[in-house]
Formats: sequence, structure tokens, C-alpha cells
Amino acid sequence: DLAQWIPPPYKEIYGNEMFRWAKPLCIVCNKFTREPSVLLHRARNFISVPDLLQILKVLTPRYQVVYVRPRPNDIVNDHQAIRDLGDFEAIQKHFPEVMTIQQLHARHPGLTFNELQMRLFANCERFVSVLGGHRTWPATSEEPMSCTRARVGRLAAAPTKTGSTCFPARG
Repeated sequence: DLAQWIPPPYKEIYGNEMFRWAKPLCIVCNKFTREPSVLLHRARNFISVPDLLQILKVLTPRYQVVYVRPRPNDIVNDHQAIRDLGDFEAIQKHFPEVMTIQQLHARHPGLTFNELQMRLFANCERFVSVLGGHRTWPATSEEPMSCTRARVGRLAAAPTKTGSTCFPARG
């Protein structure tokens, strides 16, 4: 019964002035991993580069976008091999104003990767995320936008505690 569950006070604990910009922050979380037992180990729970560029085209005029897709040296390795998607290169080419979490980590080496994520996410009110680890933050927040890519070729809404305003699923 989720009606009795209260999210941890992450914003109170990790909120800060370090990660503030002139425009509101929107974090786009993605992953590209080998997914066991799904379509012969092909990734399907990710935002493709063409979809990512469309999302950024919509978001960048209104938001300071930070792109979060951890690379193998950013996080603890688990059973899913992280693969190359070509997303970082596409972002740099088409949307150089979009920051990556790796760029922010290089600017703030005194923070661990997890601490950086917590501080960054605590200041965010808009999220776009695939299913998986980074989906946890928007799902526990009171923030109004959280999107997931749950199936190949579709952007689909996933519920948060208060509902979602999401990109529509495509047919």
C-alpha cells in the first residue's frame, strides 16, 4: 500500500546552490546495456539517438539539460554490460549546451559520482528517464514530469506519486 509510504527527504538533505542555472534544470537519464533474455540479448529499454535528439530539441529552449548515462568507469559494474550508443557524440555535435554528468563530475572532482547525482537530482524538477536505476529518483519525487521508454520504438508514460506529464507514445 503506497498510500502509507513517504519518500525520503532527498531534496532537504542534498539540495544545494552548486547546481543552479539561469534556466530550470531537466535531467535526461538513459542507459544502453545488454539485457538478458530479451530479444536475444539486444537492448530495448533505452532512448535511441534519434529520439534523444528530438527530446533535446524540445527541452533545450526551456531547460538546462543534463544528460545522465553512466559509463563503466562511473559506476560499480553489475551483470549488465554497458555498450556504446553514439549518444555523447551526437549531443556534442547537435546540442553542445547540454551538459553530461561526466562533464560535471570533472568540474567537481571532490564529489563521488553518487554524491554528484544526489546533489544534481535534488535541484531538479523535470526528469526524462528510462526504466531502471535512474527511474527511482523521479518515481519517488513529487515532480511533474517523468518519462520512460518501455518498449522498442515507443516513448511511454510511467506513473509517479503525483502523475506524469510525458511525451506521447508513438504508434
